[in-house]
Amino acid sequence: MKISTTFVLLVPLWLLVVSLAAPDARWGLALGALVLGPVFLWAVRQSPIAYEVRGGRLVVHARLGATHTVRLDGTARFPAPPPRLRLFGSSGFFGHTGWFLDADWTMVRAFVTRADNMVVVGTDVRPVLVSPVDPEGFAAAVRGGVVR
Repeated sequence: MKISTTFVLLVPLWLLVVSLAAPDARWGLALGALVLGPVFLWAVRQSPIAYEVRGGRLVVHARLGATHTVRLDGTARFPAPPPRLRLFGSSGFFGHTGWFLDADWTMVRAFVTRADNMVVVGTDVRPVLVSPVDPEGFAAAVRGGVVR
């Protein structure tokens, strides 16, 4: 477990305990709810549950009904270089989501659930890092533009 994930999960819990133990410190509960609550919800909402290639586009289905769609350029690389540096995002219980620099120092958008089967696909904006169940088949589907 990453230190940042532990921080995001334990600080609100600590603020809640302090707020309940000391009635004059209710600001702690408000601070946890207003600052760290949205960060936690963002991380949950960005975490992917399914990927598909449809009509030349990559559709990432995420939790809480969120979808992310980008236009593909037809390129895919498997195995993909792993993320090297997190610029903004989450790395923890919900996978790796957000913006990272990869091993080639290229900025990528990540929707990764498992680090052992990553595919990087080219898009009209920036490369997107995903982790489908069948990475070789998914990379072939991206190159062929077929529905998955």
